[in-house]
Amino acid sequence: MARREKSMSTTRRSFIGCAGAAFAALAGRGLAAAQGAGLAAGKRRLRIGIVSDIHVTNEESAQRFKAALEYFRSIGVDGVCIPGDLADGGVKPQLAIVADTWFKVFPDNKGDGGKYVEKLFIYGNHDIGGHKYSYPEGKTKSKEWMDANATQLGDHRKVFWEELFKEPWEPIWKKSVNGYTFVGGSWSRGPFHVDGAPQWLRNHADELRGEKPFFYIQHPHPKGTIPYVWSGDDGTITAALREFPNAVALTGHSHAAIVDERSIWQGEFTCINAGSLRYTSVNGGRENSRTFGVEDPKTSQMFFIWAPDGAPTLTMDVYDDAIVFARYDVACREPIGEDWVVPWSNGTGHDYSFADRAKRLPVPQFAPNAKVTVSERRGKNRRKEDVDQVVVEFPNVRKMEGSLARAYDFEVMCEVRDFDVERSHLVKRVFSPKFYLPESKDSKTVTCVFAKDELPKPFKVNDGLQRPTIAWRFVVRPCSSFGKKGSPISTDWFAA
Repeated sequence: MARREKSMSTTRRSFIGCAGAAFAALAGRGLAAAQGAGLAAGKRRLRIGIVSDIHVTNEESAQRFKAALEYFRSIGVDGVCIPGDLADGGVKPQLAIVADTWFKVFPDNKGDGGKYVEKLFIYGNHDIGGHKYSYPEGKTKSKEWMDANATQLGDHRKVFWEELFKEPWEPIWKKSVNGYTFVGGSWSRGPFHVDGAPQWLRNHADELRGEKPFFYIQHPHPKGTIPYVWSGDDGTITAALREFPNAVALTGHSHAAIVDERSIWQGEFTCINAGSLRYTSVNGGRENSRTFGVEDPKTSQMFFIWAPDGAPTLTMDVYDDAIVFARYDVACREPIGEDWVVPWSNGTGHDYSFADRAKRLPVPQFAPNAKVTVSERRGKNRRKEDVDQVVVEFPNVRKMEGSLARAYDFEVMCEVRDFDVERSHLVKRVFSPKFYLPESKDSKTVTCVFAKDELPKPFKVNDGLQRPTIAWRFVVRPCSSFGKKGSPISTDWFAA
């Protein structure tokens, strides 16, 4: 086939040197976003920094965590929430690095000007069982060493926490920050839930209900909330939180990209996916992604995206009539996306359901001169086998280039024309290579690769000659997080 013509590594010095002005501007974003949404907002009552799944292994890996804490300190947070997976291998030396990093940035739990900053941390599955599948520094330790250092063994969960973080530890705790209640439940020995949390919530129902939101922190997303990820709990917390329309669950575990607008869910209560500071897990179903724990499809032509270079954080500003979540990447030193402004009244968030937001948010659109190009090559599929491939290339869709919305992913359809019949032959979805980063760091072009054997074959007539009675074309549509599709661009029809 002839080619169609074309129409994280952040040092402390670089972080501190570039961050000051950006942080000063970001400190006022919450109020501006709320006012831009037509809310009075008034005085900010609470500011919380949120970062999840930091997976610290050593001093070097703790630098991103330190950068996040320095960012939070610079914008004057009242507390820092970590919904689990502090220590990657679930051992004391790693947990000690987490604690030491915290106290370097917040000595005596105090920020700039001596302001007290509350720790809102819980254990995740790596903190409790990480020694089973992730030894420190990748080295197997002796049984004696593990017996002395593994967080899960004996009563180490409580002893290590109180020694290192210098505060009491309970499987379920309650803290108050500026008059707002936070409840944290650490990962239990059982799978995917917090032991005793539903009953604890029922026992404290009178304290938790009211006009003001309260914040519930656990590691996995409550079942049925964040719908596009592989992880979730067993559903018991979802049933319990349905009784609290003023509940806001702050969660992690899935490592899912917070560029996805579905990272904030609202039904009977509200739930947030906080992503991961260590690496982003790229959702399955795309040609360049994979589903966690599932064998790669044999037909995949593209290697899955490995995403360790982002460092996403959230800042939560609470007002009387709104909660504002700002997404910011501390490695790139840029916002990841527009703020989420959640209206709040009568003791509940409202008008932030998927259905409502899908109607209101703009749909990504290609630029007027955008073109699709097609080429052939001999390349390797995901199984590293040599195959004949067809490469479809097209421009990315970014707001910085005129679209009203950034594309989340793309639908790429191969259509076939057989005599006088036109039909869809094969549809793939694909991410841009850096979709999970701030827009300016994303790629300018996107490719989707097909195996030539996947595409329709030329029609053969009885004389044995191949006749161009079958033609192809490729049609590409940009998609939002909610699956809304922009107008297509396509190649011309050409002979297969």
